[in-house]
Amino acid sequence: MVNTPASESPDLYPSAFEYVKALAEMGNSGAQRELGHFYLGMYDSVTEDLVEAVKWYRKAAEQGDAHAQRHIGDCYSSGNGVVADYVEAVKWYRKAAEQNIDGAQFKLGECLFNGCGMPADKVEAAQWYRKASQLGYAIAEYKLALCYATGEGVRKSEYIAALLFQRAAYGGVTPALVYLAHYYLNGLAVPKDEVEGYAYCNLACSGEVGISQYESQREMRSLRDSLEEKLPYDARLKGQQRTKELAEELKVKMSSRQPSASGPRPEDYTYLSSKWHEAQRLKGDRVMPVPEAVTAIPAFTPPVPPVAPATATKPEAIGFFFCWAVSSVAIFAFLCAIGFLNSGAQGFAVFFGRGLILAPLGGLVVGGIWKMMSK
Repeated sequence: MVNTPASESPDLYPSAFEYVKALAEMGNSGAQRELGHFYLGMYDSVTEDLVEAVKWYRKAAEQGDAHAQRHIGDCYSSGNGVVADYVEAVKWYRKAAEQNIDGAQFKLGECLFNGCGMPADKVEAAQWYRKASQLGYAIAEYKLALCYATGEGVRKSEYIAALLFQRAAYGGVTPALVYLAHYYLNGLAVPKDEVEGYAYCNLACSGEVGISQYESQREMRSLRDSLEEKLPYDARLKGQQRTKELAEELKVKMSSRQPSASGPRPEDYTYLSSKWHEAQRLKGDRVMPVPEAVTAIPAFTPPVPPVAPATATKPEAIGFFFCWAVSSVAIFAFLCAIGFLNSGAQGFAVFFGRGLILAPLGGLVVGGIWKMMSK
């Protein structure tokens, strides 16, 4: 047994907590932030004390520590150690977001999108989602994709939404797989491919690669079951094989993705298969590998079809009038002929008068019968 010299005994060295606390009390902002982590319960060696955590986060945040500013924003938004206050949360999120902290940019976007602590502004929210997504923040990519899919805060584009859903899926956001399944099954921005859609749906239900939990797993399983009943046996086999390929592909992408503080790398936007770009070329749309900056674009309003003039006559009315006119003339001529053949000129005169009354009425009856039969 080797004896440890007294000068090297671990008991003579301060614990990590004591060392960090000593530095924090000397005014070191990084140590103050780390001390906040200790009191927040991130380490088992220290009893959780949320009030103390906020105290030290605030000290670091007031010195300009961006990560501490983000954490104190989280404390205010969730009410940990302080009274929940979205106005204060937004103030600290904005300070951190302006220092390029992706999590703060996403949280600020969420507050702006939902109107927490400030009036809702979906255009600015999309701008912050984009800033966070360019730093590799996967859930921000997912939320920005939803903006493009619905046209909230940006000009609606199913194609850009599909790009971002795919990128978010590579970041482990399982709901993005769900949207990709719907895109392939319905032919939105991509050629319709039920096998590929089934593969994405199957992968979303498997839980093999996802980090986030999808709230509607039951609906996705129901969709998968209906697809399995609908697809032929060979298509199901192809879909199951494609599911395994996608799972491996996504695992590789998730493990190799590293956030970049300088923005998106060119290779980050080349994850789509060539048929997606080919579909855009055939449609004549400009392929946008990197989404453009968001501007205040008025909401899209679909064109209103021209209203037919009030005087325009419907085809049914024309047919009814034609049938009434022809049948009235035929009835009038028939009555006059009967009167002339029976009593000569005198009979003609009598039936002529009767025809002026009976012929239009008979025409109405015939026209009504025609209208009922034509429906």
